[in-house]
Amino acid sequence: MNAALTWDVVRASGFAAYGLVTLSIVFGLLLSQRAQSRDHWPRFVNQELHQYTLLLAGMF
Repeated sequence: MNAALTWDVVRASGFAAYGLVTLSIVFGLLLSQRAQSRDHWPRFVNQELHQYTLLLAGMF
């Protein structure tokens, strides 16, 4: 029973890390392409989201 719980937690953490890395890559691409306009998110918000998601992915 305990091994199944450990497996589920580790697997969920892996999926969370994979999703966070994907989001971080998307935010990084938006930063490099300068795709955002002045009507949407400012550049510093995108930079902070990129760094924060990468930090969270590293923790997972």
